[in-house]
Amino acid sequence: MGAFNLVVQEAKAILTNELTWLNNVYGQVEKLKADRSGKKHFYPALPVSDRSEYDSLEPSENLKNYCFFWSSEPEKSRNTRRGEEKTFVSNFNIIFWVDTRLNATSIESIRLEVVDVITNKFFMRAGSFKMHGMEVEPDRIFKDFSFGNFNKQMIVKPFAGIRVYGEMKTNPCFSGNFMTS
Repeated sequence: MGAFNLVVQEAKAILTNELTWLNNVYGQVEKLKADRSGKKHFYPALPVSDRSEYDSLEPSENLKNYCFFWSSEPEKSRNTRRGEEKTFVSNFNIIFWVDTRLNATSIESIRLEVVDVITNKFFMRAGSFKMHGMEVEPDRIFKDFSFGNFNKQMIVKPFAGIRVYGEMKTNPCFSGNFMTS
C-alpha cells in the first residue's frame, strides 16, 4: 500500500473536485474478516488513526455516495534507468456506491461522468491510473467481499455501484507534496 499513497491522495483530490455528487472519497481499503452468525465474512475497511481501529465501508445509507480504492494484488516493481528509483505498478479498482435518490441525474450520467474524469482529468504528478474497464453488475462490484447478513437491497435500485478496473503506477521522479505548486 505504501508505494501508492501519494498517487491515491492525488486521485482522491481530483475525484473530490470533479465529482461533486460524491459525499466521501476514501483512500485505499483493507480486506478484513469478521465472524457473523458462525460464518466468516470479508468486508472493505478503512484504517483509522493508528490502524488499531477500522471503519467498515460496506454499502449503507449512512455513507451516502462514496468511493474507495482497492487492490488485491501485490505491488510489482519495474526497473528504471540505473541510479533512479523503481516504478511500482499494481492493478487497482475504484469502487463507487451511489444512492440515486440523492442525485439530480441518472446512474448512466454518473457512470459517464466517472469515465470522463478518470480518462480525461486524472493528471497526477505522483503517478498514474489507466482505466481498463468498468463493471456495473451488482454481484460483480463487490466480488472480493462477502458481507454475510448484508442487505442485498443496498446494491439494487435506488442504489447503484460502479467498479472501475485499472492499473496504477508510481512516478519515481516525484517525492514531494502534490498540494504544493
